[in-house]
Amino acid sequence: QEKAMMALAYSRINYSFPYLFNEIASRSLHQIEQFGPLDTFNMIIAYAKVGHKSEQLMQALAEKVIHQPSHHFSPQMLVGIAWAYANTAHHTRPLFHAIAKSLLDNIHKLTANEIASVAWSYASVNCNHYG
Repeated sequence: QEKAMMALAYSRINYSFPYLFNEIASRSLHQIEQFGPLDTFNMIIAYAKVGHKSEQLMQALAEKVIHQPSHHFSPQMLVGIAWAYANTAHHTRPLFHAIAKSLLDNIHKLTANEIASVAWSYASVNCNHYG
């Protein structure tokens, strides 16, 4: 999706113009069902990087991650999503449980740094997951 790529591009240069990100969020909410896993991931990361709060968008994207089959997101994408939601203080326990379930099946695919990032994310949101 063009909107996800535009948000990601602006986040990479640390450009956080609130009106722009509000407009992207508003327009994206109407098309969220068309987002693929990469679009979803890019949008989540972009909003986290610039620290822009869009509760509706972040909740809709979390629901998208929760309801997608876990194999649609790579373990590395799930690590990034966990970091993003912890970093934005948008704590949605069902999302963190869905991520944990998927990552437990794929822990062998993660680096030590990725495991540390996941641990930090879960500690930050005070979310425990026991298999």
